[in-house]
Amino acid sequence: MELRQALMWFLALSFAVRLVNITAPPLERAHSWRQATGLMVARNLARGDGDILHPRIDERPETSREIGMEFPLLPWMHSTVAKRVGYAHWQSRLINLMVVMGGLWCFFLILGRWHTDRLAAMATMILTMSMWFSFGRKAMPDTFSCALILMGIEFLLRALERGGMGRWGFATLILTLGVLSKLPAAILLFPLPLLFIGATRKHQLALVASGAVVTAAAFWWYGIHAPSVAEKAGTWYHQGQSLSESLSSLWTHKGQLLGRFAFSALRTYAGFAAVILGFWCLIRRGTGHKVTRWVVGLSSLGCALLMLRAGFYFHHHDYYIMPFVPVMALVAAVGLNCLPRRWAMGGLVLLLLEAGLNQQHDFRVPSFELPKLELAQMADDHIPNEGYVVLVGEGNPIELYLLDRKGWVHSPSVAFNASAYTQHGPAWLLMPSKHADTFEHNGEVQHQNAHYVLVDLN
Repeated sequence: MELRQALMWFLALSFAVRLVNITAPPLERAHSWRQATGLMVARNLARGDGDILHPRIDERPETSREIGMEFPLLPWMHSTVAKRVGYAHWQSRLINLMVVMGGLWCFFLILGRWHTDRLAAMATMILTMSMWFSFGRKAMPDTFSCALILMGIEFLLRALERGGMGRWGFATLILTLGVLSKLPAAILLFPLPLLFIGATRKHQLALVASGAVVTAAAFWWYGIHAPSVAEKAGTWYHQGQSLSESLSSLWTHKGQLLGRFAFSALRTYAGFAAVILGFWCLIRRGTGHKVTRWVVGLSSLGCALLMLRAGFYFHHHDYYIMPFVPVMALVAAVGLNCLPRRWAMGGLVLLLLEAGLNQQHDFRVPSFELPKLELAQMADDHIPNEGYVVLVGEGNPIELYLLDRKGWVHSPSVAFNASAYTQHGPAWLLMPSKHADTFEHNGEVQHQNAHYVLVDLN
């Protein structure tokens, strides 16, 4: 019990630390693009623009602005809160963080069924300070979806232990929402066939029914509904690559791929050393729990399938490894547990400190991003609410989100034709100052500062 209380204090401290600067705009060094898109959906839902089945962003106003994406549960929860208390971008951060904390505690409870509380607590601490630490406070569905699935697995285990249609139904609902919120999180479900071993016939049928519901819902959203939305609107998050393309990309970027496992996942090289030691302890005959070996093996299979499906995106975006991080945390804890107690505690402290220090930069807005905070006032001063904005950039819509205007992102390498945009209504061109001397346009400069040039195209 004392160990559990210590873990609760550790989790509470990690929660408090992640509240630091949580109201900062989504301008961290990475993932502003992904956060901006989700926040656009949340803001539009809060304003009654679109619905949960037809999420809308602020780009491409010549279409419905709908986007084929993961089931927007996080943006919908954000919008529900915003309708009652007013919209603020950090509400998504806080919702994500609260769900992640629940997932971390369930992770400990799940492991506690097959391991000592000491090992389960070490694994939970490692997972807490992994990439989950920084992503757990971003307006993104990656940790959110994984945490939901961990919660769903815990509820599923309780249903197996105590029975009851209500428990089975609730577990199935949470698992379904987790998979819908981000499909790669389904990796966490790969070990669940192990629950059939020793289960009664009734419970086996219940497990099959739960799996069928989760699979059917995921197939409908990702295989039927979202692609049809994308086909109409022309906007879709990527659907992966072919097997040959994935293999070629993964091999070409094998160094970057290795880095996803060696550092990105746990945010510490000491942690990866513990993972290597843990694998050695599991493989060595007579060492390690049989269930753990099966869990690691099945989860590794799921991760391999994700890599082959995602290809370029897996090694390019660090968050694709997110669903495999709990398994790595477990293996790292097994590795530390193989050491003498003092060495294990010292290694754990080193691992947690390194991971924390490697993520401290994510809690502040870089100085070079601060000029973007002036965009909202620029829009209020010069662009009417119904006006459109053509943003010169490389695809990231974060400035469009901060302007709170509908519009387009235009590549600086593509010839500019103002009439292609003004035919849809009054439009303004916004470009970073670095493009001012090279980007050709026929509009009149309406406003200019050290960082941006605003051009009236009307």
